[in-house]
Amino acid sequence: MKRNTPVVIFAFKKFVNLKMIFELVNDYNPPKVYIVIDQSKDVKTQQIQARIEKLIAFFQFSTSVDIIRPKSPQGIKQIFDFGLNRIFQEEEELIILEDDTIPSPLFFDYCDTMLKRFALDDSIGCINGCNLETSMQKDAYFLSAIGLPFWGWATWKNRWQKITRDYAFWETFRINEPVYKNEFLEEFSAIFDLFVKKDKSWDIRWTMFLLANKMKTVLPGANLVTNVGFTHEATFTNIPNSSFSNLNMIQDTKESLNYELELRMEEAYLSKIKLLINDVARRK
Repeated sequence: MKRNTPVVIFAFKKFVNLKMIFELVNDYNPPKVYIVIDQSKDVKTQQIQARIEKLIAFFQFSTSVDIIRPKSPQGIKQIFDFGLNRIFQEEEELIILEDDTIPSPLFFDYCDTMLKRFALDDSIGCINGCNLETSMQKDAYFLSAIGLPFWGWATWKNRWQKITRDYAFWETFRINEPVYKNEFLEEFSAIFDLFVKKDKSWDIRWTMFLLANKMKTVLPGANLVTNVGFTHEATFTNIPNSSFSNLNMIQDTKESLNYELELRMEEAYLSKIKLLINDVARRK
């Protein structure tokens, strides 16, 4: 019998797409839904969060819902640590969405399939649903040493709980492997070196951790998540004219994909990530 995976949704101040995300999660029918909402000192954000909590209260979820809120503002740097660490006290694996990541109905089955397939393979760190439209090939997947961006993803407790808050793992990695023997990855490593001092976001640290521990990310051959958060109110994606906004994705809800074909697409995907990083670098 198929076992669905619990879903966690991180929300903050983007209200407009939450009802659609809730409906898609409801159709998937997970055993439990967690909604993590960071605190804010901003009055306007507090008003939006009041609307979000009202929507949650009146929405007819098909399963039990836990709302998780920290006692004080965590910020984008720490809210994922706070939320996932709390939830992984109860769960062994999770599917993770944000309030601006819209999944295809096929995204959930893809995550379930890959979570089961690679559960005992410690060389795989997580599952990503967005392939930046690198490919639109059904029944396929590929692996990448860098999994950015995490716009709809999944992972296991025993992978996530290994990450540390400091960057000792990265310093060790750079000393022991000064050259990664891969042109693309060495270029990314140089970018990540600069991030150690900035330390602004959870997803870059997670990416660095996976790379340093030689754990790869599984990505679908056809894009299954689109990010609709390229707006002026976004923290890192306030680039309304970005070519990575509202990516196309497979929408078919009738067919079940087997994901048997493994593609060799890592370098093509890394090239796309480089373009995205350059895009984010020009934000206001």
